[in-house]
Amino acid sequence: MGPSEQPDEWAPANQPPPFTPAPQPVPWEQNPLPSSAPAPADDGPPTRPSGPNRSQWIVAGVLAVAVVGSMGGWALSETGLSQSGAYFIGVPGLMAILIALVPGRTPTDGRSSGFATWRATTVAILGSAILLREGFVCVLLALPLILPIIGLIIWATKKSRDEGRPVYAFGAVLFLLLGSAEGAAFEVQPAEVGQETRSVAATTEQVEAALTGTELPTIEPLLLRLPFPKPQSMTGGGIDIGDRRTVHFTDGEIVLEVSERTDRHVRWDVVEHTTPMARWMELHHATVAWTPTDHGVRLDVRVGYERSLSPGFYFGPLQGWGVDELSHVLADMVETNLCTTEMCEVGG
Repeated sequence: MGPSEQPDEWAPANQPPPFTPAPQPVPWEQNPLPSSAPAPADDGPPTRPSGPNRSQWIVAGVLAVAVVGSMGGWALSETGLSQSGAYFIGVPGLMAILIALVPGRTPTDGRSSGFATWRATTVAILGSAILLREGFVCVLLALPLILPIIGLIIWATKKSRDEGRPVYAFGAVLFLLLGSAEGAAFEVQPAEVGQETRSVAATTEQVEAALTGTELPTIEPLLLRLPFPKPQSMTGGGIDIGDRRTVHFTDGEIVLEVSERTDRHVRWDVVEHTTPMARWMELHHATVAWTPTDHGVRLDVRVGYERSLSPGFYFGPLQGWGVDELSHVLADMVETNLCTTEMCEVGG
């Protein structure tokens, strides 16, 4: 054995071979599909779920509630209750409750849910007004009453649901019942009086002569600028007992007859009223009193009427303002006829 073939005395015996890590399988090769497995089938575009979706439920629900509201208004009109609280409180309240029950209407946000109900009910009420016999104008005048009632129902329903206390819902239902009963089961001070007082620079004789005239004022107050029947002309005249005059409107007329006459006072009774306003109020009489003062004559105009629309807490002030404006028109008529022959001016 040569020197180059001598074994290394310092090398350990039976040394294992160097460690080499085993190759790791690639993730998608751990469970490979058999070569014979079929490829996933292409199902094409996704199909729509069967049945109406949320938007369709909302539209159908609002239309259905509008029809129900129209039928309810028609039924109340046929029974003579179209001026009652059932018409202006009960029907809108019922419509709000029905819309709140429309499937698919309620979103996750409670505030959005309340606003959606309020908005949908408003749309349904305006839609039903097309078929209501009282007309679109009357519904518009009642909107400041109707919209808060809808909000009250929504708030009470949500409060009862969130807190688990039905007392709020019971309170809203009680309010609807009481409001609907006025005009149907009881009345709250339906008879009222509108008035106007002013001074004119004239004598009592001139005022008496002006009261016999039939000239209408040319300046229209705010009431006559609204979409209501407007006076066009007046025929007749006189201030003796039994004298009649007829005020012709754009739709209908009012016939007045003198029933009382003194040196400082005259009263006309309404013997015929055929304008659409007769559905909202019953005009009874109009009186004019004149009193001499240091600066002329003080005119006191009074118009007696009976309110037909309920509830009184809303329509009472509204119709009271309207009849006050009517009294203002009568005072203007006196001044207009006074100034056709004499110089006069409003003293206050």
